[in-house]
Amino acid sequence: MLIINTGDLPDFSTYFNAALARICHFENFAICDKSVNELKNKYYQMASFSEYIRNVLIAEDDDDDFYIFSKAIEELSIPIILSRAENGEILIKLLNEKYPDMLFLDILMPCKDGRQCLKEIRSDRRYDDLPIII
Repeated sequence: MLIINTGDLPDFSTYFNAALARICHFENFAICDKSVNELKNKYYQMASFSEYIRNVLIAEDDDDDFYIFSKAIEELSIPIILSRAENGEILIKLLNEKYPDMLFLDILMPCKDGRQCLKEIRSDRRYDDLPIII
């Protein structure tokens, strides 16, 4: 599990980019079923972050955590549509309605937890290329 300490960051606007940047610096770290090297390759192949990421889905039941994350997104200079799933059942429903560019997944959620969601998402071939950050 990758843990981002927001106390290390100068302001909330760097939270989102810092999460991605830190992922790309881990050598022997796996996110879901993707190795960091695979994520690095995908990350570096992007023309730019702002051209690639448009729709971000966050599965987060805690209002405070979601507030911090949404404020970080607002402060970025790129247009991002942020959608929220407050539990695992809503997450699966939203995934079926619209394919996001990236998913931030909380593990401890009501109804269906993050582990159950991850298993269900990765068993569906449609989501093989979906970056999931836990």
